[in-house]
Amino acid sequence: MKISQLVPAMHYGDAIGDSARRMKLLFIQRGYEAEIYSLTIDEDLKNEIKPFAQFRQEYRSDDLVLLHFALPSPMTHLFRELSGKKLIIYHNITPPEFFVPYSSELAHIAAVGREELASLAQVTDIALADSEYNRQELEQLNFPRTAVLPLFVDLKRYNQPLDPLVLEMFEEADSLNILSVGRLVPNKKIEDLLKITAYIKRYITPVVRLILVGKYNLLPNYYHLLKELNVNLRLTNEHVIFTGHVSPEELVTYYKIADIYLSMSEHEGFCLPLVESMHLNVPIIAYNSTAIPYTLGDAGIRVKVKNIPEIAELCYHLAHNQQLRQRIISAQQRRLRDFETSKLEKLLMRHISEVLG
Repeated sequence: MKISQLVPAMHYGDAIGDSARRMKLLFIQRGYEAEIYSLTIDEDLKNEIKPFAQFRQEYRSDDLVLLHFALPSPMTHLFRELSGKKLIIYHNITPPEFFVPYSSELAHIAAVGREELASLAQVTDIALADSEYNRQELEQLNFPRTAVLPLFVDLKRYNQPLDPLVLEMFEEADSLNILSVGRLVPNKKIEDLLKITAYIKRYITPVVRLILVGKYNLLPNYYHLLKELNVNLRLTNEHVIFTGHVSPEELVTYYKIADIYLSMSEHEGFCLPLVESMHLNVPIIAYNSTAIPYTLGDAGIRVKVKNIPEIAELCYHLAHNQQLRQRIISAQQRRLRDFETSKLEKLLMRHISEVLG
């Protein structure tokens, strides 16, 4: 029997794509024929991923088809019409209202995506979600059968040599380095990170850096707002660093030099950087929203109110209190065990067996 995965875009190093590739390997190890089909495929992946156009030619009605759903695409309509066994993994869609002030196009795409997701409720044998928050969304959309399957994270990919240039630029013993990783988009509430950094600079220590790792060109209007806020808060390029897209070596190095991982995001479907921080021993402070509490579990420090002075003081305290720091890191290491690949593989195969009967 064959298990086909449909992934709208396969980019090298992308969390959803990496998870799909790990699942393909698992299916093959368990004796299934397995393929991944995608609309967009990075050059480095073309030897192992097939174009979506081939799926129509190769599909058989007794195949199991698994759709990774994170954005609207032509895959949705075809998946809906298939007659065989069907499973989705929902990776979340950011609510359109976050994009409305900055891009009507992205707001429209997000709204269409949510409509497409709802259209799959009665034609899917089981809908998996990579967090309990996402599962509850599926339940609200009347998917009759739902369960949680956390994202597969290949922790070996973080076994990278450190980037010497990043080390030279940012590793200073007296600097408080605050890290945030991910695309600069409105739901991440980067403006709150800037305000916290400004408070630290003004009232606690002038030697502070906010390192924003991730692409900032998706929403130019939002990026320009952040740059203007920087000026208004009297933050310089020494205090706030927009790195843009980085290499795997650079990413690991930024985690290594970070004193704290800080998230003020108001919408997350899973939040992979939290798992990365756990693995790389960076203590986490995060706003307690959406999927954050489900990914963190009892690890990290969750704040329920965005009190800028209190969070700023907490950042400084966590960076300098070694006893507290070690306690937080130890709890994060324990939580990390829940994301072990072997545990997730067993969970996935149990759901596959249930669907196949």
